Amino acid sequence: MMKDAVIETGRVIKTDGVTATVLIDKGEACKGCGKGQMGMCKPGGSGMSMEVDNPLNAMVNDIVTVGIDDRIKKKGYLILYMLPTFNFVLGAAIGYILKHMFNISYMDVLTGFIFLIATLVFSLRWLRKMEKSERLFIKTVEPGRGPGGNEGGRYES
Repeated sequence: MMKDAVIETGRVIKTDGVTATVLIDKGEACKGCGKGQMGMCKPGGSGMSMEVDNPLNAMVNDIVTVGIDDRIKKKGYLILYMLPTFNFVLGAAIGYILKHMFNISYMDVLTGFIFLIATLVFSLRWLRKMEKSERLFIKTVEPGRGPGGNEGGRYES
């Protein structure tokens, strides 16, 4: 089982149908997170607010944890790590064949790195596109204790 890449706790400050705006205190998950750099998070005072999917119908003042869907996380790992590694090895193998066909030394190294660089450029563009199109979602809800909060149990997706 994979560890959650992003899981933070925050308070729902606004709901709008199937989405919610969550105010999250800056915590451990924020350090080094690319979401703020990509514009998904909007800094707000001591925390940040972000719009997330609300499959559990959290209400204003509910305490929630937000995270990334496992499918998206696996797709990101595949694009960022597996695809470049595979293409680097593929490029080196093609270069090895070309090296012996045309008697050009270092062709295997050169083609391996060309494949790697091309794949990294493609992968980073794809990840940037995913960052803009995919959204975090509410994983658990603890009803809030402030005005408008509904007292009760804990809900999980």
